[in-house]
Amino acid sequence: MGFDSPVAEAIVAIGHLVVWVAIFNRMHATAIPRWTKKLGERIIYLLVAGIGLTVLASDLARWAPERVASASASIPTTFLGLPAVPSAIGIDLPAFVLSPPVLAFARLYRPLCFIAALAALVRRLWWIVALRRPAEFRIGERQRHDAVSGRTRSLGSLDQGPSEEAVRGEGTVSPSSSAEALSFPARPIAHWCGDALTRAVAALPLNQLLEIEVNRKELRSARLPAAFDGLSIVHVSDFHLTGRMTRAFYERIAELAAPLDPDVVVLAGDIVDRAHCLDWIGPIFASWRAREDRLFVLGNHDKRIADDREIRGRMSAAGWIDVAGKRLERQRGASRLVWSGNELPWYRGAERLERRPVRDDEYRILLSHAPDQVDFAIEHGFDLVLAGHTHGGQIRVPLIGPIVSPSHYGPKFASGEFRVGPTRMHVSRGVAGTHPIRLACSPEITKLTLRRG
Repeated sequence: MGFDSPVAEAIVAIGHLVVWVAIFNRMHATAIPRWTKKLGERIIYLLVAGIGLTVLASDLARWAPERVASASASIPTTFLGLPAVPSAIGIDLPAFVLSPPVLAFARLYRPLCFIAALAALVRRLWWIVALRRPAEFRIGERQRHDAVSGRTRSLGSLDQGPSEEAVRGEGTVSPSSSAEALSFPARPIAHWCGDALTRAVAALPLNQLLEIEVNRKELRSARLPAAFDGLSIVHVSDFHLTGRMTRAFYERIAELAAPLDPDVVVLAGDIVDRAHCLDWIGPIFASWRAREDRLFVLGNHDKRIADDREIRGRMSAAGWIDVAGKRLERQRGASRLVWSGNELPWYRGAERLERRPVRDDEYRILLSHAPDQVDFAIEHGFDLVLAGHTHGGQIRVPLIGPIVSPSHYGPKFASGEFRVGPTRMHVSRGVAGTHPIRLACSPEITKLTLRRG
């Protein structure tokens, strides 16, 4: 299988990327220090380019009509000053690509990449079947708000078809819609993006950085006590206060969430990345409203603030409750709703949560930064997990979906609704990030209503 087989070369190239993206995803799911991850990223980039080009070059040279066993002074040099191998396509390649160690490595590495590519395809096909949205989740009205034009348009309901409430004018939701119409003044990209790079990337075609999706979903559970039937939760995650997005952007997120009028608001971590944005916490989060509670946990990016008590204290001052490693009970009659938080592996505390027998009069919800903690949720008898961290992949390839997803599971739980054993899980795509690009993966605010059934 050589360069004379373009299909084989393409499969090997895909498998090469699959191998290193898998390593990248799992590295970012660990609690190793940030400098180690950054170093690891650079090493991965070098290996992706270096190994990929070397294996391809060895194929080019090996299948050239003029084969060179070893370099000599009579061989022309490449632009790098290295001895060259004339190839079939007229490119002078370094002669080391035909050295026995490189050829031996290529012979071993190519089958590995081929197998990785086929395994990724099989996995993807299996996920299409196995990870279909569980029947107990229903997707209701969806809206997409364009922060630049100020318009909000209806996307209809996945379970009920397009909304019969008309989309009036130029995409603005009719006031007769079940969701109150929202209309804001048009604002330029510079109003929402805090630096030149973010403004430039936000203007790229297909980038959904400033298209915020507001979703209404329903989860039915026979485990939910009747007293909590209809409890509504606004689930958001991954604000990443860095200065890349302006305060105005986050204030718009709060304005879009306000008409949802939930019983509880939950924030699943990654609140602030930069110390100079700590003063934003109060103004941004004090404005959020809930009839009962506003709950939060921290995430891995919050560790960029030297003392996490700075974040927790400011969130508490804004009226939010830190549930990390705690058991917060809310009682209605003889029934209880239990909230807990998990910030593993970046912050300790969740290990303090006791394993308790499952009770018919109790419904348990775990607020976790990462979906990786779904196994913890199952072991501790949680009925529902609300998570973030993976941003939906930020870039979703048509027919393939997300590729980069910082999780031990890779892109398996990048975003959406899942059933894992007895536990249900909702993973948010988040509202921002440190990389200002979103393709087919818009920021997300979700209202999840719990129903007994």
